[in-house]
Amino acid sequence: MSPVPVEYRDRSLGLILFGAFTVVIGCLALLIVPLAIFGAAAVAKAAGTAPQYGQAVFAAIVYAGIGGGLISLGYGSIRKRRWARSLLVIFSWTWLLTGIFAVGLLMAFLPDLAEGISRSIAAQGGPKPLPVMIHTALFSMLVFSTSFLVVIPAIWVFFYGSKNVRITCEVEDDQERWTDRCPPTVLAVSLWLGISVPMMVMMAFAYHGVFPFFGLMLSGLPGGLMYLMVAAVWGYAAWATYHLRMIGWWVTTVSFCLLMASAWMTFLQHDLIEMYRLMGMPPQQLQQIEILGPALRPMMLWSSGLFQAPLLLSLIWIRKYFNRPPEI
Repeated sequence: MSPVPVEYRDRSLGLILFGAFTVVIGCLALLIVPLAIFGAAAVAKAAGTAPQYGQAVFAAIVYAGIGGGLISLGYGSIRKRRWARSLLVIFSWTWLLTGIFAVGLLMAFLPDLAEGISRSIAAQGGPKPLPVMIHTALFSMLVFSTSFLVVIPAIWVFFYGSKNVRITCEVEDDQERWTDRCPPTVLAVSLWLGISVPMMVMMAFAYHGVFPFFGLMLSGLPGGLMYLMVAAVWGYAAWATYHLRMIGWWVTTVSFCLLMASAWMTFLQHDLIEMYRLMGMPPQQLQQIEILGPALRPMMLWSSGLFQAPLLLSLIWIRKYFNRPPEI
């Protein structure tokens, strides 16, 4: 353990306040859990189709995990635990970077989305909306997205990433925690690999095993087995990366590059409607997506590339931490 500097500004009050706000955000996430289930039933009833409970349960589990995790992290911040600060730094940076890319894509494709919405309303036989109404609605969505996906996480990054907050936690919690045993960037990669494991397992069942595989759109048992194989590989990679084993870095990097190439090759050859149809999406929703298709396909390709690029760069960045001799 490195010695703690004597001079620092105590941020105990800030840790309590930000921890309380984090708990509130976690509680809001938990409120979405029942909405995901009942919403699927309501949408199916209105459309006259069978409810997609598999996807609804998947969404409910994800939001339950997010809510429970944020409540635990908020409680840890209130208790001024160093593990909570480390994980909140990782969470807030991920939230911020994801939000920047999402808002950037939304801004880039606003004209296409406006045109698609206008076509969708016209296809349903409704009166043609004024362009100013559509632009106002999209602008409101943009403002909300920027506030929630960029401004709020940026505040969290600024606070939990500050030196005084780190030292306050180190003084109040002077025991070495599991989050201190590898560099923060390596810890972030290991954590997201670990979190991806149950996500992959659930996707194998919730989305009918639809898996993009080097130009093919697998589904059913073959696609489900691919998800389970990726889950097993990334589970091992998460453990090996956390322990700074070189094999962990190689497994993570090679598997990530293969999956990235596989997705791009598939989405360049297959339409999104085909993928959603294999997932069991109702015809009414497929019709809406088909109307928005000209905007959604390039948006999906760009979003895939923009989200994958920083992950690949982070893998290149952490390579330097795996040069130490292997553990015996």
